[in-house]
Amino acid sequence: MLEYWIGRHDVTREHYTAFCKATGRAAPGAAHFDDKLDGDTSSHPVVMVSWDAVQVYCAWAGLALPSEAEWEKAARGTDGRKYPWGNEWDPTRVNYLDVSVPATRS
Repeated sequence: MLEYWIGRHDVTREHYTAFCKATGRAAPGAAHFDDKLDGDTSSHPVVMVSWDAVQVYCAWAGLALPSEAEWEKAARGTDGRKYPWGNEWDPTRVNYLDVSVPATRS
């Protein structure tokens, strides 16, 4: 298998906005949860971006999206783990949104 590098950090809103300004592309719309965020969100991951737009961003930034196999290897390693940290689910090791978060309750 070929060796490759995979990013460790999300593309931030600030990085993606710089790309939009440099290329004349429209910035993504607001996410449904933006009104719940306080303060400066420029360091937050960019959201509401299509796959096609991500491909253009990657070309501009000299990057590429990983293949499914590359992503799995990067996320799980090569030793057969179910999750990146091992085989047991640990909700403290992931970012996820569910009904226990007050902003999602109706």
